[in-house]
Amino acid sequence: RSINDYGTVMPTVLMAAPGTLDTTFTDPNLNSPAYGVAVLAGGKILATGNFTAAGSDNTPHGRIARFNPDGTPDPDFGDPNLKSANAYASAQRVAIQDDGGILVTGDFITAGAGDDAYRFLARLGPDGGVDYSFRNPDIDGGDGGPTVGTGRGVAVQADGKVVVAGYFAAVGPESNPTPGSSERTPYGNLARFNADGTLDTTFINPHLDQFAHAVVIQPDGKILVAGSFTHVGAAAIPCQGLARFNPDGTPDPTFEDPQLGNNISGAGSCRALALQDDGKILVTGNFTTAGADNRPYRWLARINSDGTPDPTFENPDLDDGGEGGATGWGVAVQSDGRILVVGGFDTAAGQPRNGLARYHSNGSLDGGFANPNLTAAGAVAVQADGQILVCGNFTTAGTGNTPYRHLARFHG
Repeated sequence: RSINDYGTVMPTVLMAAPGTLDTTFTDPNLNSPAYGVAVLAGGKILATGNFTAAGSDNTPHGRIARFNPDGTPDPDFGDPNLKSANAYASAQRVAIQDDGGILVTGDFITAGAGDDAYRFLARLGPDGGVDYSFRNPDIDGGDGGPTVGTGRGVAVQADGKVVVAGYFAAVGPESNPTPGSSERTPYGNLARFNADGTLDTTFINPHLDQFAHAVVIQPDGKILVAGSFTHVGAAAIPCQGLARFNPDGTPDPTFEDPQLGNNISGAGSCRALALQDDGKILVTGNFTTAGADNRPYRWLARINSDGTPDPTFENPDLDDGGEGGATGWGVAVQSDGRILVVGGFDTAAGQPRNGLARYHSNGSLDGGFANPNLTAAGAVAVQADGQILVCGNFTTAGTGNTPYRHLARFHG
């Protein structure tokens, strides 16, 4: 009989297992750890960190680089040359503006080929060049020293204003909107700037008493902040690890203290957050409990929109094998509601998961997601096609320990 007698023969398509390494992605060859990763509208990838070179030819890239979708460095993106007064300068996080401008935070104090003053926050053009129309925000750790303080989280409001979280005590005078002013304006670890980089003085000092690591703007304009703080506002309102502010900078009285604690050190720290479509908030950090009843939530929890822990979310039970000092560093939500978390852990819900784990929307471990075998991961982003980008402090990835220096991609 002819093969046509059996009808059409369809080719077999083998789908890569979720969590396995995407080897079509080229090793980006970053020469030092990466702390942040973001996917641009056209599919290109931004990475931030402590590195100074990228690619097989070690092209200079001062703490931020752009890659093509295949992992090769984008030659159209220049070196922004972010520097500090010491060797530990880094770029931490980015926010992309509607016009393609890139807002970047970090430990740097200068930017550009001329080493122009940009303290902890700068704006780059789409080509990586410094946008000098954006004023030096002049964020200050408190004593004016060149290495004190840092910028961490950054978010852009719908009106174009820029909210920055970090470790600082004051802003200015260079960003003060009053010409010739020599005043430094107190802002406790969270401040807002106008679209041109000048300080937005309508934003009230939020008085975070400790480090702020991440910031997200809600659709209603309220501001979510994650960090190591325990009190917020001029009245020192208890709010441990996660707080919400009104658009004017005052604490939101409708948001309860989530009480992210640590049963070893006492106070827990929240390092990153992600906002779900239903308004619930995913947080990760080095906390082990949440809520007034100290409900166990090890390094990942979900918080209701009123600040209370979501009791329907299971304890994800991330662990570092008793090594101590590890934490969750990044969290993202996939389009299907499943949750990705990265950090310094090596097990999740009792199963081997090094650096990256995936959970179902109820907090139970996704057992079909492979162990990515990363040493330590610092941030995660999801591409439009569902592939997963992870950066951190690793030099190999996957079960075969394939060389991938500080940035890798996994099947989703």
